[in-house]
Amino acid sequence: MRVEQTAGLPVMLFRVLLGALTACGDPFAPDRAEGALLAAGSLALEWSADGREIFYYDSGYTTAALRPVPDRILAVDVRTRATRVVVESGAYGAGGGERPGAVPPRATIAGLAYIRLENEQFALHLVTATADTALVASSLWFTTTPDRTRLLYRLASGTAFSDSIGMIDLVTGDRTVFPTGAYGPTIGATVAPDGSRMLVERLDAEAGFAILSLTDGTITALNDSLLFPDRQWFTPIPLGWNATGVWFMVYGGPPRLVRYDPATGTGQSFPVSDAPYGTRPLTGGTALAPAGTVVWSQNCNFTDPLSGLCESAAYALWLLNPLTGRDDLLVSLYTSLAYDYPRAFFAAASPDGRSLAYVLGNELRLLPL
Repeated sequence: MRVEQTAGLPVMLFRVLLGALTACGDPFAPDRAEGALLAAGSLALEWSADGREIFYYDSGYTTAALRPVPDRILAVDVRTRATRVVVESGAYGAGGGERPGAVPPRATIAGLAYIRLENEQFALHLVTATADTALVASSLWFTTTPDRTRLLYRLASGTAFSDSIGMIDLVTGDRTVFPTGAYGPTIGATVAPDGSRMLVERLDAEAGFAILSLTDGTITALNDSLLFPDRQWFTPIPLGWNATGVWFMVYGGPPRLVRYDPATGTGQSFPVSDAPYGTRPLTGGTALAPAGTVVWSQNCNFTDPLSGLCESAAYALWLLNPLTGRDDLLVSLYTSLAYDYPRAFFAAASPDGRSLAYVLGNELRLLPL
């Protein structure tokens, strides 16, 4: 369902360059990512409520595997590029569990929440200008409601499929626990724009997604056979909520987006074109709240059809409006497999939806949308 549009100059130049390199058989050499360079950072990131600062993890490395192991959280002023240290040490952004992935720090009305690693224990902390306080003694995943007034976190019971989701109201201090059984956190922006519902994922062999009510704890399972008829061959990637419903990215066959409408319990599928850039494995993304658009990412330009292995590495962000079929390249970095780059993008849209901050190759950059 692709609708051809007139591309902007950067996209046109990229297509010409890509075609020239392909024709010459030249392995993809590093091509600098687009956007203004703000700082050296890694892992997931977060915007302040006013859109003036971006919170991010420092770029630290082990000496052996050269994998990022940052333990500081910094903030960079978007306008001045000035940085400040928010958490000096102990921050842990790698996340844990079945699907949560990297866990960004979260700006709340009460301060910056983050996961802290101390003495081999992971705790949910809240840092303010005067204190750094432990809120939950043991948790590897958390998020906030869109209005930044409540924290949601995973409570692992130690017993298979009997976990819970905890909630802290930062205004009143009230705490609530919702037993979720076989369901737990998933990736993406999991909480609905109005803060009333949360997307959760079944963690046992049956798999599947559900909507958790943050009012009474009711769990409503999604009809996977309707949304993902070939679910047994792949695992859909949640992109989160926007004003039109919950978006999923589907791979393992012809790539497509699926939008679930909680009001009707039905879904709608939107194909994603592979051409003209070869196979574009879908590795993640985010739904943009102001409109029916999503930003999705890839980390490979071509996969061998027999082995399934990546033959030429490519990291790219695409802005897709599935309702019109418009699919615009935002940024790309093509490399040979000899180059060592992170395996996925981390990106977050500004509160006003006009800018996208992303981390790639340990660089934090800013793109206009």
